Amino acid sequence: MRSIARWILALGLSLSLPAAGRAAAAKETNTTDQAVKAGDGEEATVVTSERLTFDYKQKFALFEEHVVVTDPQMQLTSDKLLVVFDANNAVQSLKAEGSVTIRQADKVATSNVATYDVASGKIVLTGKPRVRRGRDLLEG
Repeated sequence: MRSIARWILALGLSLSLPAAGRAAAAKETNTTDQAVKAGDGEEATVVTSERLTFDYKQKFALFEEHVVVTDPQMQLTSDKLLVVFDANNAVQSLKAEGSVTIRQADKVATSNVATYDVASGKIVLTGKPRVRRGRDLLEG
């Protein structure tokens, strides 16, 4: 997940608009396959979604509809992914909502909501959380 935070930070920098564009405050993109990459070579993280809203004043990015985050260490799918930035434009938190699935090696976690706090490095699963590794299953 830390690489996702780095990717989102790179996203914030790569989506910088000229002063006239920032005055509009929000940028919304509708496409059938919105894909954004950050990193180099095999270390790239790719996020795809049907819609991306990036609000410079409110300091958030919202990916909606068929969100897929593919990272060298894991894959996350959800209906929505909200990225919140702090006053210094660093990523503060990530919140995935709706049919959340996180796959990493032989582990699969599912829930209705997954929240990642960058400062603590903790992921909290809520709404029917379930973690499976091989034949082992942990439910909350």
